[in-house]
Amino acid sequence: MLGKLFRRLMISCDRATFLIEKQSTDSLSWIEWMQLKLHVSMCAACRAYGKQSRMIDRLLKKYFHPTQSSAPTQEEITFLQERMLPDIDASDEQ
Repeated sequence: MLGKLFRRLMISCDRATFLIEKQSTDSLSWIEWMQLKLHVSMCAACRAYGKQSRMIDRLLKKYFHPTQSSAPTQEEITFLQERMLPDIDASDEQ
C-alpha cells in the first residue's frame, strides 16, 4: 500500500517542470502540489529550474507593464534585456 502511494507521488523531471510553470499561473491540486514538493526535495536540477523560473517571473513583472495591450516593440525588448540580464547574472552567482 505504501509503495503504491509512493509510486503515485513520484514524477519525472518533465512533469515537475510542467508543474513549476503551471504553479506560476494557476493553482495546483493537492496531489500535484505533493508530487512537486516530493520531487523538488530530491532533485537539485528541478530546484534550480524552479528558482530560475520564479526569478524570470519576478523580473517580467518588475520590468513589463501588464496594462500594455500590444506586443512589445524591438526598442522595448532591447530595454528589457539590458535591464534584466544583470539581474539574471547576479542571481546565477548566488
